[in-house]
Amino acid sequence: MPHPISTQPNSTFPTHTLTAGVVTAFAAFCVNVSVENLSGFKFWATLSLIGRGHILLSFIVYVAINFLLVASAVLVTVRVGPAAAGSGIAEVKVCVAG
Repeated sequence: MPHPISTQPNSTFPTHTLTAGVVTAFAAFCVNVSVENLSGFKFWATLSLIGRGHILLSFIVYVAINFLLVASAVLVTVRVGPAAAGSGIAEVKVCVAG
Protein backbone atom coordinates (compact mmCIF):
# COMPACT_ATOMS: atom_id res chain seq x y z
CA MET A 1 0.00 0.00 0.00
CA PRO A 2 1.51 3.35 -0.98
CA HIS A 3 2.17 6.01 1.62
CA PRO A 4 -0.70 8.57 1.82
CA ILE A 5 1.72 11.45 1.21
CA SER A 6 3.27 10.64 -2.10
CA THR A 7 6.78 11.84 -2.88
CA GLN A 8 6.49 11.08 -6.56
CA PRO A 9 7.21 13.95 -8.99
CA ASN A 10 3.62 14.09 -10.22
CA SER A 11 2.15 14.52 -6.75
CA THR A 12 0.23 17.78 -6.26
CA PHE A 13 0.15 17.54 -2.46
CA PRO A 14 3.25 19.70 -1.81
CA THR A 15 2.06 22.33 -4.28
CA HIS A 16 -1.39 22.57 -2.68
CA THR A 17 0.10 22.63 0.79
CA LEU A 18 2.53 25.38 -0.14
CA THR A 19 -0.23 27.39 -1.81
CA ALA A 20 -2.49 27.06 1.23
CA GLY A 21 0.36 28.12 3.51
CA VAL A 22 1.24 31.16 1.41
CA VAL A 23 -2.39 32.27 1.15
CA THR A 24 -2.90 31.81 4.90
CA ALA A 25 0.29 33.74 5.67
CA PHE A 26 -0.76 36.59 3.37
CA ALA A 27 -4.21 36.75 4.98
CA ALA A 28 -2.64 36.81 8.46
CA PHE A 29 -0.27 39.57 7.34
CA CYS A 30 -3.16 41.66 6.01
CA VAL A 31 -5.15 41.20 9.22
CA ASN A 32 -2.11 42.14 11.31
CA VAL A 33 -1.47 45.32 9.30
CA SER A 34 -5.15 46.27 9.51
CA VAL A 35 -5.27 45.78 13.27
CA GLU A 36 -2.07 47.79 13.76
CA ASN A 37 -3.42 50.65 11.64
CA LEU A 38 -6.78 50.69 13.41
CA SER A 39 -5.06 50.59 16.79
CA GLY A 40 -2.80 53.46 15.79
CA PHE A 41 -5.80 55.49 14.63
CA LYS A 42 -7.67 54.75 17.85
CA PHE A 43 -4.81 55.97 20.03
CA TRP A 44 -4.16 59.00 17.81
CA ALA A 45 -7.84 60.00 17.96
CA THR A 46 -8.10 59.60 21.73
CA LEU A 47 -4.80 61.32 22.48
CA SER A 48 -5.62 64.26 20.22
CA LEU A 49 -8.97 64.67 21.99
CA ILE A 50 -7.27 64.47 25.39
CA GLY A 51 -4.77 67.09 24.23
CA ARG A 52 -7.66 69.44 23.46
CA GLY A 53 -9.19 68.84 26.90
CA HIS A 54 -12.07 66.59 25.80
CA ILE A 55 -11.58 63.78 28.29
CA LEU A 56 -15.12 62.39 28.20
CA LEU A 57 -15.30 62.56 24.40
CA SER A 58 -11.96 60.75 24.11
CA PHE A 59 -13.32 57.97 26.31
CA ILE A 60 -16.48 57.72 24.19
CA VAL A 61 -14.40 57.54 20.98
CA TYR A 62 -12.14 54.88 22.53
CA VAL A 63 -15.11 52.76 23.60
CA ALA A 64 -16.91 53.24 20.26
CA ILE A 65 -13.91 52.12 18.21
CA ASN A 66 -13.43 49.08 20.43
CA PHE A 67 -17.14 48.29 20.14
CA LEU A 68 -16.94 48.44 16.34
CA LEU A 69 -13.92 46.13 16.30
CA VAL A 70 -15.62 43.59 18.57
CA ALA A 71 -18.87 43.82 16.62
CA SER A 72 -17.05 43.17 13.35
CA ALA A 73 -15.30 40.13 14.87
CA VAL A 74 -18.63 38.79 16.11
CA LEU A 75 -20.24 39.39 12.72
CA VAL A 76 -17.48 37.50 10.91
CA THR A 77 -17.69 34.64 13.41
CA VAL A 78 -21.47 34.36 13.18
CA ARG A 79 -21.79 34.80 9.41
CA VAL A 80 -18.62 33.24 8.00
CA GLY A 81 -17.59 30.61 10.51
CA PRO A 82 -20.33 29.70 12.97
CA ALA A 83 -18.41 26.56 13.89
CA ALA A 84 -15.76 28.83 15.44
CA ALA A 85 -18.19 30.26 18.01
CA GLY A 86 -17.37 29.41 21.61
CA SER A 87 -14.08 28.56 23.19
CA GLY A 88 -13.67 25.14 21.62
CA ILE A 89 -12.77 23.53 24.95
CA ALA A 90 -15.91 21.39 24.96
CA GLU A 91 -15.17 20.11 21.46
CA VAL A 92 -11.61 19.26 22.41
CA LYS A 93 -12.81 17.37 25.48
CA VAL A 94 -15.21 15.35 23.33
CA CYS A 95 -12.46 14.52 20.83
CA VAL A 96 -9.98 13.53 23.53
CA ALA A 97 -12.48 11.48 25.54
CA GLY A 98 -13.72 9.66 22.45
